[in-house]
Amino acid sequence: MTPKEGICVCLVDLRQKPTFEILGLLFDLWRTKANNIFNYWVEILRKILPVSQIEEAKKDE
Repeated sequence: MTPKEGICVCLVDLRQKPTFEILGLLFDLWRTKANNIFNYWVEILRKILPVSQIEEAKKDE
């Protein structure tokens, strides 16, 4: 998976909050792989993006 695809997995999850099973189906991944990719990229995005943008995405949950 390319970094671009990994970031897309993370952003789709932050925006839409599907289950990891649905996220996996959208990106042709196993549920656990989708979960791992999300957790990997969300940590990187937290370091790059201002806190307010990440927290704003979490409010939509």
